[in-house]
Amino acid sequence: MIGGYPAQWLTGGPSGTGLWIPGFGPIDLFITAVNPNDSDWLKQDDARWLAERLQPSPNTADPASWPTRAIG
Repeated sequence: MIGGYPAQWLTGGPSGTGLWIPGFGPIDLFITAVNPNDSDWLKQDDARWLAERLQPSPNTADPASWPTRAIG
């Protein structure tokens, strides 16, 4: 669990290694490296740190509701 959302660490998939949080507010979130071949550099603690600081918008269709910064 991260921030009240169920989370799972995935390895070896086509998108690489990363932290999967389905239903992270109104979105599904997967934190990984830009290049899936580099995703082994991402550590669970680093992905958790980032996820704990993200603020999903309650309405992704309305840019005015988006936070001004993803990380506080």
